[in-house]
Amino acid sequence: MSTHQYTYKQEIYLQFKELDRSSLRNIVQYVEKNKDAIEELDSEEFFEVYATYCRALFDLGNYSKYIIESEQLLFLSIDQNIYEFEGEDIYASTLFRKAAGLFNLGNHSEAKLILIQLLKIDPENKDVKAFYKKVIRSRYKLSKITRAIAVGMILASAFLICLELLFIRPFYPQIVFSFELSRNILFAAGFLTFVFGDFSHFMIAEIQAMNEIKSILINKKKGF
Repeated sequence: MSTHQYTYKQEIYLQFKELDRSSLRNIVQYVEKNKDAIEELDSEEFFEVYATYCRALFDLGNYSKYIIESEQLLFLSIDQNIYEFEGEDIYASTLFRKAAGLFNLGNHSEAKLILIQLLKIDPENKDVKAFYKKVIRSRYKLSKITRAIAVGMILASAFLICLELLFIRPFYPQIVFSFELSRNILFAAGFLTFVFGDFSHFMIAEIQAMNEIKSILINKKKGF
């Protein structure tokens, strides 16, 4: 390697080090602009740049690109025996972000498979367990149905209030009490439907998730 090439590589790396880590777009733009030169860096320097770049992609919400780039990052971490980067388990954290990216893109089944893999690696990881439960909850439609019913009831009670103020009280005062009782019952029913639906949705998903996690851990102990 010529002195000029070495100096240029060092300059590229030093310029990267000077970037503000909170300026995510600047990090992504710099790495993509200097991709060829960065690929020529020493392995440790390249890993640092690439891992920072991948994390910036994720934090910017560019999940599709992160998912693609994360495969290379996972390979590098294994190939170079790098277990930790900036205080994180780089392999597990990359997989976790990949699962989050897939989930945010609507690919819940693949996200779930990655979370199962992470549970086998670290069965006591609270973040993984919480995310797994979230994936399970996303499969159920109960709360969406009950919320729609609840909103319909509440809107109907609001309509009845308008009807009461405009017509019932001025022209039919003798039925005001019955009318008030009816729309109050309707509103209360809507509210209870909303609460019960969300609670039922949460509990059903929670129980299933806990059973699935338990099954995963049992199978791990059996060597499956």
